[in-house]
Amino acid sequence: MIDLTKRDYWTRYVPFMHPESPAPFFERAFQEYSVRTHAGLVDIKSMLSSYELSILFALAKDYWRGEGEIVDLGCLYGLTTRCLAEGVKLNESVAAESKAKRIYAYDLFLAQDYEWWTQSSETIHAGSWFAEFLSVNKDELGYIVPCPGDLLKMNWGHKPIEILMIDAAKAWPLNHFVISRMFPRLIPGRSVVIQQDYMHYVEYWIAIAMEYFADYFQPLDFVYGASGLFLATKQIPDEAAAFDLSTLPAQEKIRLMDQAIAKARTSGAEVLKTAKAKLLLDLGLIAEAQSLIDSVHTGKLLDESYNDFSGIAESCAASVRACIASALPAATPSSAPSAETVEELLFPNVLRDNWQMMPWEQIALTGVLSRLRPKGAIEIGVYYGGSLSLAAPFCEKIVAIDIDPEVRKRFAVPENAEIWIEPSCDAVPKAFAHFDALGVPVNYVLIDADHSVEGVKRDIELVLDYRPKEPMLVLMHDSGNPATRQGIREVDWARNPHVRLVDLDFVPGQIIEHSVAGDRGEIWGGLAIAFLHPEPRADAPIIRESARTSIACIHHCAQDLSILR
Repeated sequence: MIDLTKRDYWTRYVPFMHPESPAPFFERAFQEYSVRTHAGLVDIKSMLSSYELSILFALAKDYWRGEGEIVDLGCLYGLTTRCLAEGVKLNESVAAESKAKRIYAYDLFLAQDYEWWTQSSETIHAGSWFAEFLSVNKDELGYIVPCPGDLLKMNWGHKPIEILMIDAAKAWPLNHFVISRMFPRLIPGRSVVIQQDYMHYVEYWIAIAMEYFADYFQPLDFVYGASGLFLATKQIPDEAAAFDLSTLPAQEKIRLMDQAIAKARTSGAEVLKTAKAKLLLDLGLIAEAQSLIDSVHTGKLLDESYNDFSGIAESCAASVRACIASALPAATPSSAPSAETVEELLFPNVLRDNWQMMPWEQIALTGVLSRLRPKGAIEIGVYYGGSLSLAAPFCEKIVAIDIDPEVRKRFAVPENAEIWIEPSCDAVPKAFAHFDALGVPVNYVLIDADHSVEGVKRDIELVLDYRPKEPMLVLMHDSGNPATRQGIREVDWARNPHVRLVDLDFVPGQIIEHSVAGDRGEIWGGLAIAFLHPEPRADAPIIRESARTSIACIHHCAQDLSILR
């Protein structure tokens, strides 16, 4: 029986420390390895350190007893899977007939978004590195169940898991999948969980998750690369694992991050500070994020290389600083706008020609977007791209929907935007599904398309079919227009349990001056707003018309403007 609290169970297998190690790899350069196969050496890449790979080999060889399966989530080119398989083959505690098909290897196996890291090969032009995975694991495929595809479209079932290697929790939804489907299958007192991205700024939800479930795990070690190792100590109920951690209140997420930082050692705590800074930034707390990142110490604090995260702290801090800088494009003198008109000053690089919004509506959108900083955004109704060009710099990704194919010819589409030409009844559900597949929450929707009563109702109802993963704002333009207003009023807002507030007069509408003719005027403009929260509300949503009297007066006067003389 090996002692998981003492590092010698795995350090004895690190090839550069012990050249006689039976581990199937040796390190040629940073993230580059050679693997021993029956056909000779195969060169392959991995984002794990030699330490982390040796831990996987040791756990499979000396710790695994066959009481549960081995799951490798996010195996990339497959070196992690090969280390596990080689360990299973050499394991003397499990009968040979009980070893077959016990390692489940999950990955998209796609080069997409990893072009900067992909190694060249004869088959990579196809966009997949599954061929390389099969090549590096060819000798041991009898132990492996390859599971290529989208993890969110897969399942696990009820088999117990003895070793769970997680390198796929790259977004809140993926993190939730792993927790909800696999954590309840861990064996108390036996199962080991390896959280490969624990020591990194991007996936801060991993530290939040392990602190949220702290009563069910014993921390074992934190090892250079980015791994945190944990022993499952208690059975995790299905209902507890089913809770979506992304819906935790902001202050609770911050508290759990602070808890993780307090438990970490030396430079590991500095890495987790960068993760907390990224959390603060994502919550819109930019000043707090800046203050925290400025406090991160990146100097070397320990001599043991497998304990020293100073280099990771330095690179993570630099990345978060860049994120903060991009979130504040006007924060430095060098980016101060040069403008000759107030419009150029307030709306730099925005398409203002044929933008059917008044200045106060434009400023309201600017304020909403600058505070919200949406990760995912949907715009229904594009026209000449005014609001799209305003929104794009504030959003990570935006899908804009219109039925007019001429839209694409009117302006240059922002790099982070997609224009979909199809009816909203088809496109809106697909857009939400698109963001779900990417693991990106939708935080912002602008509805400014069909202004008929039924058209407005339809577009809003399509949005209300979505269940937000994070706080979300829905803006509806022309809420002062009688037909648009009636459509908003007739919507059954209460049917979505996440709707907290609807205000038809977030920005009131008005009689448009150039529409006045023959003592009659047309009422347009105005922004209604709806606030949706990931936690279901306890009572009925608040529906208000904060400028109801003013709008009623405008509606009355617009029919006969002679009463104003």
